[in-house]
Amino acid sequence: MNLVEELRKRGYSVVDYRDIKTSVDLIAKKGSEVLVIRILGNLDALKPEHATDMLNLADILHGRAIIIANRSRWGPLKEGTIYYRHGVPAMTPETFLAFLDGRKPLSFYVKGKEIVKIDRELLRRRRMELGLSLQKLAELTGTTKETIYRYERGYYPTKEAAEKLERILGIRLIRGVEPVTEPQDTELHYPFSILENLGGKVKEFRRLPWNALAKRRYTISFLKETSIHRIRKRLSDLEKAKGKIFTYYLFIGKYRGVPSIEEEEITTAKNFREIEKIARERNEE
Repeated sequence: MNLVEELRKRGYSVVDYRDIKTSVDLIAKKGSEVLVIRILGNLDALKPEHATDMLNLADILHGRAIIIANRSRWGPLKEGTIYYRHGVPAMTPETFLAFLDGRKPLSFYVKGKEIVKIDRELLRRRRMELGLSLQKLAELTGTTKETIYRYERGYYPTKEAAEKLERILGIRLIRGVEPVTEPQDTELHYPFSILENLGGKVKEFRRLPWNALAKRRYTISFLKETSIHRIRKRLSDLEKAKGKIFTYYLFIGKYRGVPSIEEEEITTAKNFREIEKIARERNEE
């Protein structure tokens, strides 16, 4: 399956970083929707630092981090199921494409159990229509009334328990689930910590073609490099994403021929708007 081709068929523009060693393979964008994608044969190959990069990138771009994989150490991944690795949701290529087409996965796998989301309002309404108390429905399903009470208030049951409820009540309760991610709290290093103090939202990265992204009105990519030779090697990686993932980029230091900003300019700026003005001017020179 050619995943890039499938994304483009669905109207996404794609930034492809599979040819370099980075935490992210593809960044796909359609309108305001952004997908941060890592493609793995084995889900367990994802390292914690790569997961952190993915989650932070998805957070600052208001997007979604997703791993595409076929198996884990436990065997093949099931279709229609979301798995998690270091906080990043994972699914098979087929489940991913179905999700893009509007068909949500039906379950997610947590600590060896397949968990599902159910329509809790429908559960309560149907139970009352049939004249079943919490205790009686619990007896019929082989659980406790406290468990049924929790289901009716949003607690996610196992797939097996949900299917038993469906058989007893004669209705369809299971609903699709979303691949949810949570932002990471990571300490910013100098000078990126200054950018946040100036009013930008900033995320720092370990294994991406940029060291940090900062955002207020515009999204700006920042890189710290030691030589103009290394900078020129990074330019093609930056140009792939410029205008798609970020608006401008700046190398930190004093360099000719590339958009750059000195650390002193960062530390003496009054607010992040000044940084944005510098970025705009030096990217348009």
